[in-house]
Amino acid sequence: QDFAVVLGAVRTCGPEVLRYAASYLRETRDIAAVVRECPLALQHLSLGLRSDREIVRVAVEGDGSALRYAAPEVREDKDVVLAAVRQNGLALPYAAEALRSDREVVA
Repeated sequence: QDFAVVLGAVRTCGPEVLRYAASYLRETRDIAAVVRECPLALQHLSLGLRSDREIVRVAVEGDGSALRYAAPEVREDKDVVLAAVRQNGLALPYAAEALRSDREVVA
């Protein structure tokens, strides 16, 4: 029920609303539904969730620029970076440096 309220608030007011959500809501995987609806909400999730490749992948498939909010180790994940860059080529600067020169990523 709490997630439904948060999701409704994000739909109405945008991802900034998550800053005011209870911390336990920003730390549980159930919040992925919010990221699916509003990919940039990733920025307000716990570091643990921003380190979760599945959640980050959901976010970048919706908006590649959400990669900027991913934990550094996820920015090194080629599959996640490819998904982000395919969705929005402007996400490339948020990828780990080694991937920014990878032919498959920049092609």
